[in-house]
Amino acid sequence: MPKCSIGVIANTSDEEYMKKFFPNTLYTYIHYVSSYAQGIESLHNNSITHLFMDHSMARYYLTREVYKSIRISSDNFGTFG
Repeated sequence: MPKCSIGVIANTSDEEYMKKFFPNTLYTYIHYVSSYAQGIESLHNNSITHLFMDHSMARYYLTREVYKSIRISSDNFGTFG
């Protein structure tokens, strides 16, 4: 995983999970982000390759990004693509 960079928000349960279960593997590739929004922006900019977040936050941001894509495409029926 030489090009792997995982975005994590500092001092959260996400960071504690990484530290506890992946101390010698994934934890060494952590790149701290200040918020989930900044993490998503970092993914778009290719500053990080992965963003670590719990499923409820992932569902929230995925729904938000899909809604934004529909709005940008002026497609009110969700058939963009």
